[in-house]
Amino acid sequence: MSKDTADLSPEMLSEIRDLANMPDCDINTDDIPETTDWTDARRGLFFRPDNDYAS
Repeated sequence: MSKDTADLSPEMLSEIRDLANMPDCDINTDDIPETTDWTDARRGLFFRPDNDYAS
């Protein structure tokens, strides 16, 4: 088990597995429409590299 899922309950892990195996066409996205216009998108806006300490 990875450290990201270590604190999840077995029920939550089961639900995540079920969602991961669900085909895209079965996912309801009516309340969150897909973004089709990426003209104002900026790459790396929230990226912060790890600090490398050289000593």
